[in-house]
Amino acid sequence: MLYDGVDWQLQEAFRPVVRQVGQHFIVKVIVQRSVKSAKDSQIFLGLGAPSPIDGNNNHILTWHKVEERNIETIDNVQQEIQINFGKFWKCGFYDWRLVSISEDGKLMPLEIIGKPAPVFPHAYDDRYDDYYEQNIEEEVGCIAQGRFIVHAKGMREQSFHEVQIDYVNAKIDKDTNQFLSRGTFKDVEYEVPNYAR
Repeated sequence: MLYDGVDWQLQEAFRPVVRQVGQHFIVKVIVQRSVKSAKDSQIFLGLGAPSPIDGNNNHILTWHKVEERNIETIDNVQQEIQINFGKFWKCGFYDWRLVSISEDGKLMPLEIIGKPAPVFPHAYDDRYDDYYEQNIEEEVGCIAQGRFIVHAKGMREQSFHEVQIDYVNAKIDKDTNQFLSRGTFKDVEYEVPNYAR
């Protein structure tokens, strides 16, 4: 089985959200309150993200203790957690998961209560007709985890072309429908100015 740095998606799929480098990196979610008292509760956010060091392209997993200042409201059932990591620093996947530590020292994923907040990485949006659209009841009990897919600035304004390298300037035998010679990356490089038209 292939993992993308963490195996968190084995229990439940991430709800991805697309962002750009330089946009604010905020995780905000309402979760079920830990069974322990608020004073004894230890909540952590696991973050699998690209290294912030220039030239280092490794994906790093770090754990961040959720401090009292990050818990905005607490009542008997729920707590709202907001963590601000500043701004996205590189393109890549930013996977996160909120966990609490059980009395026997195990990591227990927290669960979302109700519909996730708009900044929560989540696919449901009233503006779009989504084939997999879910109602509010189906959102209850989801694991508090997500994925930000971060693109370079200006990516949405770009026009992309999928190029089948083998077919660029290729020679094909019309009788057998077989390649006599295939295209190369050099052929594609030469043709790039023509793709802009």
